[in-house]
Amino acid sequence: MTFTTREKRIHENHASEYHFISKEEFNKKIDSWEMLEWTVTNSALYWSTNDELEKIISHWLIPVYIIDVKWHNSIREKLWEKFDITSVFILPPSFEILEERLEARWTESDERMLVRLQTAKEELEHIAEYDYFVINNEIEQCAKEIIDILKLK
Repeated sequence: MTFTTREKRIHENHASEYHFISKEEFNKKIDSWEMLEWTVTNSALYWSTNDELEKIISHWLIPVYIIDVKWHNSIREKLWEKFDITSVFILPPSFEILEERLEARWTESDERMLVRLQTAKEELEHIAEYDYFVINNEIEQCAKEIIDILKLK
């Protein structure tokens, strides 16, 4: 489960998509070294904790994380001896469709949209560092492809 300091969207539920907490709580987690990884995206903080990873594994579940590309190699190096890590880079069908999807959310200003699109282009430069990539044409098909990849492991 990923934690975030951003505002909850209307359709989101606490703990089913993200754990929503304050920036003060986030800073406490930084001070106590609880994070597996963290990033600032759109001026909100997102992170995954070491405790959450241990909790998932203790229930014999497969942890799946959506992480910033800058943490990909760091986490892989940190955890590769303990876990069999499979990485999947999820791509939009095109940057035009990505822009349409962002516009349809009505959550981004024009300035933020440009930043998000530029960031996506920069992240694409790291695709060769991943084990697999999946194009997110339709969410159900994308999820099926990721599950099929995990079944190979």
